[in-house]
Amino acid sequence: AMVIGLVQSLFKLVKSLAIDLNHTDWSEYDKTHSYADAEHEAKKDFIERVIATKHKGLVWDIGCNTGTFSNLAARHSKYVVALDGDHNAIEKLYRAERKKKTGNIQPMVMNLANISPNQGWAGTERAAFDKRGKPDLVLVLALIHHIRMTSNIPLPLFLNWLCKLDAEIIIEFVNREDEMVVKLLTNKAEQYLDYNLDNFIEHVEKRFTINSRQTL
Repeated sequence: AMVIGLVQSLFKLVKSLAIDLNHTDWSEYDKTHSYADAEHEAKKDFIERVIATKHKGLVWDIGCNTGTFSNLAARHSKYVVALDGDHNAIEKLYRAERKKKTGNIQPMVMNLANISPNQGWAGTERAAFDKRGKPDLVLVLALIHHIRMTSNIPLPLFLNWLCKLDAEIIIEFVNREDEMVVKLLTNKAEQYLDYNLDNFIEHVEKRFTINSRQTL
């Protein structure tokens, strides 16, 4: 009876835990993004059109923010793993998903530049994140400039990693004129001159077949 009482009190305590969400650059991204409304709708339409061509088993949305496109993907797939490095953005997605009776989105806080590795005895007890399941589709939306300029990962290395996933990819290239790219480059000695659309497309075409594209 004492053990049961202890478990029940711990359960009640955990259920009552809450966190105050403070605004970050990304936790309000669904409202503060830099797209005009028409362009944002065009982006959503393009992505849904691609996703809806075939029902997907597993979708990864990496750099998902508060899950706008995770929810879109969830309509056309069995399961969505939604990743972002911003805790408050993921917390908002988690709270929204928890309210659903049949949610199929798994929100997860993770730094894409430092994903969870093999762990446990001899590195065999728990597999690295990208070894736990093979995605059918990976969404990489408005992320690549952070990979390059925040995490200092060269485009070829990032694209090589995506290629090894052997999945369909929807990837958005945010050009140098974008206000977030300008912000990232402010006060930086390194200006990442390799980061441009022509260079990006050249690297993509060496690794993938481009089936469709749209300019926003």
